[in-house]
Amino acid sequence: MRITHPLPLAIALRYGSASRRAQGFAALVGLISTVGIAIGVAALIVVSSVMDGLEGRLRGAILSDVPHLIAAIPVERAAEAVLIPGVLAACP
Repeated sequence: MRITHPLPLAIALRYGSASRRAQGFAALVGLISTVGIAIGVAALIVVSSVMDGLEGRLRGAILSDVPHLIAAIPVERAAEAVLIPGVLAACP
């Protein structure tokens, strides 16, 4: 066999085809393995793309519920904190 293809492709073509009955089962196992790997890689690509697309929404949802500043003040002064410009709410 003269190698005119890259080495991995030449090896795959040589051992991927079943010419004898004994190699038939090995070819079937190889085919099933190849299909399984292809499905796994495709699933990883899809999940990675979806998670990348939802990252902004997730970050916005988390940051909308978490305050930007938490100040520990006495309960008596909580009413005064609301009077500060920019303060939306205060709770003891």
